[in-house]
Amino acid sequence: MASLRSALPALLIVVGLAGCSSPSPVTTIFDAPRTADDELPAATSTIEGFVPESSRLLWEGVEASYYAAQGDGDPGMVICLIAVVGVDADATCSARVPINRVGDGGEEVSFGETGRDGWTKRGDYFWSRD
Repeated sequence: MASLRSALPALLIVVGLAGCSSPSPVTTIFDAPRTADDELPAATSTIEGFVPESSRLLWEGVEASYYAAQGDGDPGMVICLIAVVGVDADATCSARVPINRVGDGGEEVSFGETGRDGWTKRGDYFWSRD
């Protein structure tokens, strides 16, 4: 019985690690080579919380252009959705997806693994509400 007790802590650690979630599939957008279209406009230069060199263009909507970027290392900011509207920009960073945004003009978008009823896929892991 003593050998079972000594093995129990190790068993719990293995089971606990097996239950950890893996990174979201949306992070695969960073696997492709970056292109000129993926470069962020100057409007984003004052925003912090993400790695600008990791940005990827998601979609150019009516109201804004949308980018994804990797967070700057803060555990709460793993992935970011960046919206650029003319000379203004904002970023929402999170450890989880989806990241949703409703612009001042009412354009509603979602960056995440799957869409929902009434949403249209605009790019890899990017959706807008019809």
